[in-house]
Amino acid sequence: MKSKFNSSRAQGVIAVLLACAALAPVLQAAEKEKTIAELIRIAQSPSAHPSARVDAIEQLGAVTDADEDRKHRIIENLLEIVTKPNHLMIKAPAVKAVSKLVVNVNQPAKGKVLPALTPILRDTKEHFILRREVARAYQEMLDPNDLPSKDAYKVLLDIAKNKTDTQGLRGASIEAVGAFGSMDGLDVLVALLSDPEPMIRDSAAKALFKLMARVPDATP
Repeated sequence: MKSKFNSSRAQGVIAVLLACAALAPVLQAAEKEKTIAELIRIAQSPSAHPSARVDAIEQLGAVTDADEDRKHRIIENLLEIVTKPNHLMIKAPAVKAVSKLVVNVNQPAKGKVLPALTPILRDTKEHFILRREVARAYQEMLDPNDLPSKDAYKVLLDIAKNKTDTQGLRGASIEAVGAFGSMDGLDVLVALLSDPEPMIRDSAAKALFKLMARVPDATP
């Protein structure tokens, strides 16, 4: 009798465990969805603590599933943070997160990302740190074969040559010019090797290396 009771009890426990195992994927999916939605809410909330917003933005930038990006419109939500009134310390990480998502998850999104970021890069009234983050993002995002990238490249060239811009912004733009892989920038980069500022000369050398890696005939 006791043996039958223990057997029934064991079968009941096994049934519960099997049911939990079957529900686990559903619960994990629900938790994942909740997490991404919650991260977006925190990232966009002006009332959230700045460090919490930055952390949420960085986690969103680390998403690796293209379906999740499309489902939750992560890139679009991050772009809203960049283009709407927000503190610089919130906007700059959002640019970096957008760049990571475009490069690693959703490259076709460049079609809407570049038209949103290039005006920021061009606008001298924007803080140089934000413009520098856009220039850094463009070191990986641009494609010589599409028009929005070519428009961004022209802005990068102008900044590279503009000695009134900060060295950090110029340096990032110079390296982006080299990464773009166009022979149009060769003369500019070679001239910058003689710039009086060591940081600019260093950036020009790095840019030329990147250019020669993409265009073997690009010999200074």
